[in-house]
Amino acid sequence: MKKNIIKILSDSKVEQYPEIPVVGWIDNGDQFYKISGIIDLLYKYKNEWFILDYKTDGDKSNLEKYKIQIQTYQWIVKQLFNIDAKGEIYFSALGEFISIDWNDEYFSKISDSGKRYSFTKHSGKMDLENIIEIIEQNKDEDILIINYTKYQSEIMKRQLSNDNLLSPKIRIKNLNEIIREQKVEKKRLSPSLSHLAVRKIVGEKEKRGTVKLLRDAIIENEKCDKMIVEFSDLKVVEEFEKIKAEKNLITNSDVLKIFSQSYNFSDTVVILNGIFEIDEEKFVLFKEINKGAKKFYFIDNFDNNSIKNNFNYDVSIWDKKVLLPTVKSSQNCKICYSVNEEVMELANDIMEIQNWKSKIDDMKIAVSSMDRYLPIMKKVFDEYGIPLRLITGKSLIENPIAQFIFDVIKLMQSQENWIDVREVILSPFIDDNEKYFEFDKWVRNSGIEKYYKIEERVPDNMKSLFSEIDNLLKEKF
Repeated sequence: MKKNIIKILSDSKVEQYPEIPVVGWIDNGDQFYKISGIIDLLYKYKNEWFILDYKTDGDKSNLEKYKIQIQTYQWIVKQLFNIDAKGEIYFSALGEFISIDWNDEYFSKISDSGKRYSFTKHSGKMDLENIIEIIEQNKDEDILIINYTKYQSEIMKRQLSNDNLLSPKIRIKNLNEIIREQKVEKKRLSPSLSHLAVRKIVGEKEKRGTVKLLRDAIIENEKCDKMIVEFSDLKVVEEFEKIKAEKNLITNSDVLKIFSQSYNFSDTVVILNGIFEIDEEKFVLFKEINKGAKKFYFIDNFDNNSIKNNFNYDVSIWDKKVLLPTVKSSQNCKICYSVNEEVMELANDIMEIQNWKSKIDDMKIAVSSMDRYLPIMKKVFDEYGIPLRLITGKSLIENPIAQFIFDVIKLMQSQENWIDVREVILSPFIDDNEKYFEFDKWVRNSGIEKYYKIEERVPDNMKSLFSEIDNLLKEKF
């Protein structure tokens, strides 16, 4: 099949969606699968939809495998957007197009048990009345819906697709996913790396708690882009900035600033589905998005989820709108916005109890998640000198072999994402894996997220290493 794809895609009238992430859900009554991927290009030409996937292979030996990939995208696009799309593969090295037709036998072929798979219907119900109203008002616009969590976004996608209201024009993400789309050349500075940087500046003799407070103060000042916390000696701040420059590092606050300055919302209708952030910088960012968007809607969770066309809140709204229980209780209620803040408040409360050391055996602390609370409690309580004894035993995640088992189970469910593969092959439990670190560095520097994309781009000097990793996965996992 010959097709002038360059001419087609150069036509501004052709509706096209490059690198579009998609997700679908199927089951056969016994097994349920959530399958995600990124389509190279979804486009509409002469009232027909096409899924185009680019391949750099020098031959067509993997064509059957690629057909399954395209057919997977076809049913996902049908489920999500109610679009019947034709499949296409373009072998760039060969200059050849291959058309891929949908085959109804697909769902039978992928079943090991012989039971045919079909679309999984979503039975949950979110209150999307306001969201749907805005979508109906802006049917021909590009729409971005910003949710607080990925889970919330997934449920929304499933519900809108069930009701045939989802289209490729509608993107549903949380803020972190949108920010991660920002291409940043520098390495992101994690809290742990920030702590190590401050430790290097002040020296090994400085107390751990002091190092943490200095790090938090520096990060807080960077968030607000001004000196909120005063330093008696600005040398720490200057040295921290020097380390960032020398090592080509960047903080989350820096990323937010770059994002707010460079991300273009002028052609997009933005729906902010409530505000649950506690950082002032996020409130400032949403105000910038409000100003830059073609249209802006805010589902105001502080005002009965009413639809607003402006975002005028700052972080102090939490003090005004979040109310403590009015019923008197013998228990002391406090509002905390993070696990770390909650544990710090708890440690301070213990320290304020008269003769607390003699009463420590009578104190019991119940938490909702050992995995979330235990690491922070150990760190904070150690800084305060408060002994901690576990009644229920250690969290499973604390055990390295348990973490490795969890990673292996995750990998056995899906080998789609490189991050899941690397967690296993770079584990200390895998023998002779030092050579894989160099390969991992190349993958991350190449910006490749999907494992199946590596084969298309792996350089000649890395091919044998990739083949070794691929064989390891096939044999062991």
